[in-house]
Amino acid sequence: MVFDGIMANCPGAGKGLFNSRFAQATRHGSHHEDNLYPIDFFPFTTVEQYNPITGERGDGLARARKSGFLPKMFFINSSTDYWTRASSLLHTDVEGKKDAGIDPNVRIYSISGRAHTDDRIGIIGRALLTALDQWVSHGLMPPKSQIPKISDNTLVTLETFRKTFPGIPGVQMPGSFYHPFRLDMGPRWHTEGIADHVPPKTGPRYVCLVPQVDEDGNEIAGICLPEIAAPLATFTGWSMRSPSFSRTLRRNAGRVWPLPVTAEERKKNGDPRKSILERYPTKADYLFQVTKSLLQLKQRRFLLDQDVTRLLMEAAQQTYWPAAEDASQVKIKEIKAQPAVVEAGDTILLSVEFAGLKDHVLMVKASVREANNMNYILNNEGNNGDQKAGDNIWSCTVEIPANVPAGQFHFDFQCLNIDLNRIYIKGTVKEGRGEPGSLTFTVK
Repeated sequence: MVFDGIMANCPGAGKGLFNSRFAQATRHGSHHEDNLYPIDFFPFTTVEQYNPITGERGDGLARARKSGFLPKMFFINSSTDYWTRASSLLHTDVEGKKDAGIDPNVRIYSISGRAHTDDRIGIIGRALLTALDQWVSHGLMPPKSQIPKISDNTLVTLETFRKTFPGIPGVQMPGSFYHPFRLDMGPRWHTEGIADHVPPKTGPRYVCLVPQVDEDGNEIAGICLPEIAAPLATFTGWSMRSPSFSRTLRRNAGRVWPLPVTAEERKKNGDPRKSILERYPTKADYLFQVTKSLLQLKQRRFLLDQDVTRLLMEAAQQTYWPAAEDASQVKIKEIKAQPAVVEAGDTILLSVEFAGLKDHVLMVKASVREANNMNYILNNEGNNGDQKAGDNIWSCTVEIPANVPAGQFHFDFQCLNIDLNRIYIKGTVKEGRGEPGSLTFTVK
């Protein structure tokens, strides 16, 4: 056996097109395209199952089981994978009538409401990779599978889903989703990897199901991150293509539909979802719910310590709740980027100086507005370019990637105090909000 443990990230219920003539390893069926590629085929489950159309019986892990070397396996699927990759077939029968068993050496985890390409999959994945290592290396049992189920009505038909999903203004709901064909590639396909039927003969589609949602349109079952447990928006694992193109689902995408902020906005727009300020009258109310969710996930081993901190800091940056003008006794005095004109590959020193109760600063973060992956944490501990520990000037060095094109860019700053409220530039606070700070820099 090559692997002691395997973590399959967002595979749906499919397999890989590898050991066959003219194999294309990255092709797979989805709602709109590639439906005739033999990726999603029987058997799907990790225990024996029956196909009533063909009379076959099968087990997706039969060969490994027969060899006597069955690795420990994690399957991690996003919400999108139920809509466009037939994930439900991994743990139901092929008619969508009942839940299927799961092999004791296998765990299946669904990440509620998140898209196939979402970075939140990686956050959960880090904790699960640790759990898989502990299982393989030390025999410590991993968390139980977390999936929507037919038996508790959290895995449902599209018709049931459409009746439950709230009537959010402007949302076009799916009228169908991906159900794989039964494909007949010919007599040599399973033994030699040679397709005699090109294109393949198609039989009835397998029956797939989707996760059920609550009154906000957020999924009920699976691993629920704080944005689902303490929502500020509705997160869907599906996203409709433009009606002018087709009425099918985009392959790997989801959507985010923000909640109304106030009751007045909710009523004006005819939005059935409770507003943010009705749910959480104060920022403390919101952060309490987020913290509660994070601690539960940590206790259940679905989050690492550093990700608990990261997600709490993200939540603390929300600005739906105005602070009193004098609520924060620390203000931003000056922000600098030195030098402000650089070439690709050069280094910039960022610094933020504070006025007032300087020891009340908790976190200083800078992000490049034009890029979604250039985020920097400044420090006051003499590390990473900070000139002097404890001088209350928070700093860090930023290396501009060598492939950045010439142009003008912006650093946006986010500073938090020990009460998890934002810190603003001195003299800019009005009605509880102010200027958080930004700088322009130029790449020649």
